[in-house]
Amino acid sequence: MNWHRLYDRSKWWVCALTYMSTIGHLPAEETVVAVPAPGIDAVVLDIGLHGGYVSYEERVSIDPTVSEWQAAAGGVYGVLSGKGRDLNANLRFNYTRSLDETEEWFARGFLAQRNDMEFSALEFVGEVGFPIEIDGSTEFIPHLGLGYRYQQFSRSDFQTAAPGFSDLGRVDETYDLIFLNAAVVVDHAFSLESGVKVRADIGWFLHNEAENSYVGEVIEGDGGFFTRLAADWYWNIQPDQQLGLGVYFEHQALRGSVDTFSIESSGQGRQEFIVEWPDNDLDRVGVKAGWHLNF
Repeated sequence: MNWHRLYDRSKWWVCALTYMSTIGHLPAEETVVAVPAPGIDAVVLDIGLHGGYVSYEERVSIDPTVSEWQAAAGGVYGVLSGKGRDLNANLRFNYTRSLDETEEWFARGFLAQRNDMEFSALEFVGEVGFPIEIDGSTEFIPHLGLGYRYQQFSRSDFQTAAPGFSDLGRVDETYDLIFLNAAVVVDHAFSLESGVKVRADIGWFLHNEAENSYVGEVIEGDGGFFTRLAADWYWNIQPDQQLGLGVYFEHQALRGSVDTFSIESSGQGRQEFIVEWPDNDLDRVGVKAGWHLNF
């Protein structure tokens, strides 16, 4: 028997067994699960046109008088959004302008004055949203934002028995409004091709002031609120594009104030007079059509 050859073979068997026995003791490969980081995943642009009616009412308290006015109005809107898994960030823009229509003033139920009036408004809102997926086709998104509104009421062609008012020409009254806004959006997809989005807003005016070109003074108001409801139906026309049609209604209620101003007049010295920024309501209702683009 060749002992040297048997010895050589036995070394190979020992080495093979030793290697196989160590395999069971090697550390297992770690499984790495990718967790998406919070942040913005897509940029979305919404832009469109809106049109409908605007109505406005003022209620003067120091001399009980109520004004009534309504007119057709239209404008443009836009929303630039950054959308993420847990966070949305939106910048909203809206511009509205009305036709020139007649405003009527009633004192104790009797017509006291007529004048033409035109309304325009500009609004910017920055907001954040927190998406909550209810199921595969429905999303619930609460929002919180801060906004600014600039509104202008331009009056002309005064017809009144009050002395001096018929020669006023044009009088501009401007409102500066800063508000806190809370909203809820429900987005439901009927299919891969279409869906509906409903949004409900409520806002509180943190600051409101009015300036009248005839009086030449700024009057601080006493706050107010607004509510808004909008519904949009949308259709996918491309993987990254949608067309939408919608309706909207908004009610804005502002609380004015009464202030006293002094004016130096020639021959009569300094005179004091009371000026009121009346409580007022502004309603807007209409339809809108827009285009939605994902970047």
